Amino acid sequence: MRTAGFLIAAIAAIAVVGCASGDGVESVGVAPSGTLPAVTNESDDTADDATVATVESDAGGGEGVPVDDILAELEANGFCDPADVEGTGDVGTTTAMQFVVDAVPAPPCFGDRDDRLDRAWSELAAVAPTEYLDDISLLAGYEACEGCDTLAFVSALDEAGSFFLMAIDVTAAQDDPDELSLTLLHELSHVFTQDPTTQLEVEVAPDACETYHNGNGCLTDSSYLWTWMTRFWDPAVLDTFDEGEADPDGGEERCELGGEYTGSYGASSPEEDFAEVFAAYVFDVDFGGDLVDKLAFFGEFDEFRSIRERAGEIGLAGLPNTFERCG
Repeated sequence: MRTAGFLIAAIAAIAVVGCASGDGVESVGVAPSGTLPAVTNESDDTADDATVATVESDAGGGEGVPVDDILAELEANGFCDPADVEGTGDVGTTTAMQFVVDAVPAPPCFGDRDDRLDRAWSELAAVAPTEYLDDISLLAGYEACEGCDTLAFVSALDEAGSFFLMAIDVTAAQDDPDELSLTLLHELSHVFTQDPTTQLEVEVAPDACETYHNGNGCLTDSSYLWTWMTRFWDPAVLDTFDEGEADPDGGEERCELGGEYTGSYGASSPEEDFAEVFAAYVFDVDFGGDLVDKLAFFGEFDEFRSIRERAGEIGLAGLPNTFERCG
């Protein structure tokens, strides 16, 4: 993975203070690489009283740098590369890539603005609060290749796990919006369950992890995923997974045995199980009495109930059940 610590800290700090890329001039003081910046808001009398975001190092401040310069520097460091989309396979051709600041996409750093991508992101942003989107720092659209069926995916592009790419099949966004809605919330769960501040200890090695190591880090004792695993997954089965790698064959077997899963894909790993049921919960998908305990899990958290309510408010409650199902 690439490292550009001071730049990623800067873009994260912009999100914290609520600045969005736009027509005005916004400035950010860049903290030295490897330091945690402090954030303040200052009034800039020379810029029509616009709010200016300033990131100050622990040493006490830095030179103001326009946001556009920071984004350009990220691009120069390889953080706007279509290979990050197309190199995953089973995708297609990238149409656009945009940095995202405070849940607002900036002008494309690759390709041209794609209305289909804009609509997909707008719906996601209408359902998910900004704090759940903060770690998505790069947005991409692609047109799927023939026979390819990946509707969306997320990938961490930095070692700290705080700079995520979200890539979306823009043809699916247009042709099957309900399925894409489910997929985007599924993928969003893969982002917030790897939050290095509350969910994942990225510095812990697999052999030192006392919970579950997903390949990127060790789940914290109080993390959503570890709570999910201890409640719904047999420890002996968890021991068979290799650092978060899905087990499609095992998923097929668990599904055929009539397990409480949305389908074989959900049964292929605890992370996919969580993601599938989370999406079903948010959009109030009817499982006819199945998955009662798993769906109820999300209702235990105020933050998840709020997301579900937001989906209902924009008319996305009760999406059709298109899951494969088990048994």
